[in-house]
Amino acid sequence: LGCGGGALALALRPLAPRVSGCDISARGIALARINARLNGLTDTSAPEFLPGDLYAPFDNERFTRIVCQPPFIPEAGAAATFASGGPLGDAITLRVLHGLANHLTPNGRAVLCVEWAGGEAHPWRQRVLDALAHHPMHGIHCELFRTPME
Repeated sequence: LGCGGGALALALRPLAPRVSGCDISARGIALARINARLNGLTDTSAPEFLPGDLYAPFDNERFTRIVCQPPFIPEAGAAATFASGGPLGDAITLRVLHGLANHLTPNGRAVLCVEWAGGEAHPWRQRVLDALAHHPMHGIHCELFRTPME
């Protein structure tokens, strides 16, 4: 989700029969497709890259793996919309978490690489738990690691 230039999708392609990437940015999708060609992948061997906002291109599809490194910069502004994570930097991350239950297969896994700001006024661990609490996800395993921002 939010594939940008497609680096993660290209790295994962040899590991799965189907890999899809999506991005809200038409430029990101174009770069991902060019990146696939530059890496010697053909239309039949490359990941599919679809335009759209997070889960939108996938309707009611379910996946065994969902991978995302969402934008995390608080209010990055119009000049850097690809980096903007909303007021606290976690708006896209929370949207990804909210959609997991509807898009993961049973025993599916999601891997999100996030940077969480907000400090003590907005405890990140509680925000993750709140985002997942409203969905019937059985057997979820969530490993949370945090490197303090300097």
